[in-house]
Amino acid sequence: MRVLHAAETIKGGVATVLDSLAIFQKENHQIAQLNILVPEQHMSELSASLRPNITTFNRQKRGVSGLLSFATSFYRQVKSLDPNIIHLHSTFAGFIGRLVILVFFRKRNIKVIYCPHGFSFLVDTFFIKRMIFTLCERLLSLSTQSIICVGEFEYIKALEKGFSSHKLCLISNGVDLPSLSNALTHNKLDEYTLLYVGRFDYQKGTDTLMEALRTLDEKTLNFKLNVIMVGSTVNQVSDKDNYEFKNIAITYTGWIKKEQISEYYRKANCLIIPSRWEGFAMVPLEAISYNLPIITSDIVAFKELNRVSKLFFNCGNSASLASLLSGINTYDLDNAKKRLMQKLVDNYTRDKMNNKTLDVYSHNLLGK
Repeated sequence: MRVLHAAETIKGGVATVLDSLAIFQKENHQIAQLNILVPEQHMSELSASLRPNITTFNRQKRGVSGLLSFATSFYRQVKSLDPNIIHLHSTFAGFIGRLVILVFFRKRNIKVIYCPHGFSFLVDTFFIKRMIFTLCERLLSLSTQSIICVGEFEYIKALEKGFSSHKLCLISNGVDLPSLSNALTHNKLDEYTLLYVGRFDYQKGTDTLMEALRTLDEKTLNFKLNVIMVGSTVNQVSDKDNYEFKNIAITYTGWIKKEQISEYYRKANCLIIPSRWEGFAMVPLEAISYNLPIITSDIVAFKELNRVSKLFFNCGNSASLASLLSGINTYDLDNAKKRLMQKLVDNYTRDKMNNKTLDVYSHNLLGK
């Protein structure tokens, strides 16, 4: 197989998935040629061992120039490398990449694998916008051999929207178990360290978290609260500078290398994930793999984990999150993380994700 992975942006969970797939495929005898196209500004998100396989394009931010840069670089890669498997990651790469293939490479026997990492029509936006997103995705699915859904919710929604069940495949995100994990106890503490990892934007619910913290800052709590914010903005302006706290200590680390994030997973007491929508995020799985308990919004994408943890709040409702966090010292977080770890081992390992993805490639090339 000659495989080309292409992404218009990889900040966050997409980078983790892509890195895992590429490392596995680079060492697999079934893959004769492996190439990766990502933004130059995001290349550090991938392992150094993949550098010889990576081609980059310039993307300062999402806009016309960045999208044109991706389209041009993608065209050149397909023309020169002649891949027989193209794996497109996320909405914009999926849209532009498939259009380029349709216009310029229709006669080539290219098998297109598309992973939206959360369909665009799942976005919390205007009805007409969602209808347009759905129509575009369905039309482009006609020129796609397989569509990988990373969570049960995303898979079910795609079926409801009329996508072909023969093209949809459910491959849950997966992680490895690290050699060092979080050995702390998290019950009945005098001081709690909360962790947030991801983009600072509306989708990720950063505003919900900050408003909840503002509410808690005005209350008298019987424990001290520290918050570590790992990440930054990507496609929009952050208003984090508008928040000031007297009693809660907040640390902003910016984007850090994945090797460094493990340190924060090991020293925190709980991960907070206030997302408004997701396909199936990598961050909660990474946290669980480090034996760290999680608190999430009640969106359907997290339903599988929320059934186990029992620690969730109303999506977009800062008062609900503030109420939950105000009683964090009364919850049995130690038991919750044990249950979550068992769920991860049974369902969300990296080996399962990597092998199932390779099976999709083989299935399409063999025409079964």
